Amino acid sequence: MFQFERTSGEHLLAFLGNSAGREETRAIASWHGIIRAQALAPRESLDLIEKLLGEL
Repeated sequence: MFQFERTSGEHLLAFLGNSAGREETRAIASWHGIIRAQALAPRESLDLIEKLLGEL
């Protein structure tokens, strides 16, 4: 289990269970970076949600 939190300085922290080692931490950080790079900007997300709601 893991949890991401952002600091006031916009640094990302990952909290992992006791069994997490350095390699697992690196893998999770890499996975998060990939997902973040593919994400829409907040405004684009809102536009998409509004568009899909309008199609219901």
